Amino acid sequence: MNKVINILGTDYVIKSKTKKEDKRLEEIDGYADFTTKEIVVEAKEDFGKDIFHWTKIEVYLEEVLRHEIIHVFLHESGLDSSTHRPDCWARNEEMIDWIAIQSPKIFKIFKELNIMEDSDEKITLEEKTKRNKKQKHRYRRNSRQRKNNKKKNM
Repeated sequence: MNKVINILGTDYVIKSKTKKEDKRLEEIDGYADFTTKEIVVEAKEDFGKDIFHWTKIEVYLEEVLRHEIIHVFLHESGLDSSTHRPDCWARNEEMIDWIAIQSPKIFKIFKELNIMEDSDEKITLEEKTKRNKKQKHRYRRNSRQRKNNKKKNM
């Protein structure tokens, strides 16, 4: 898998590699390299019969990919640049794991409530403009009503 994604204006290549191709994967299941702009996740075939006996290893690998993408977002936003120790919040693996594991559940709720900015029910720019005009008109009308009420009460 070689897929290019854009995170906060920077292109990153997502790669799947085996342990033979990348020795770093002997100790970890994925990593983000900010210098080469790569996100690397261990190849599915490397897992074979692993100690966890997972039947759907791709579910775990998706979680690993989300984890690494979160690292990249924090890096590209500059939030980890003042993190000088590995145990600081922007590089805290538990926090990154929590976001990676919980984000699908959070986004599912957002979609159900239609409060995702990029939800499946995208509205066109024209519809957005109409909505904004209606809201402005409603605000102006309400402002005029409040002013008139104040004058009456005086």
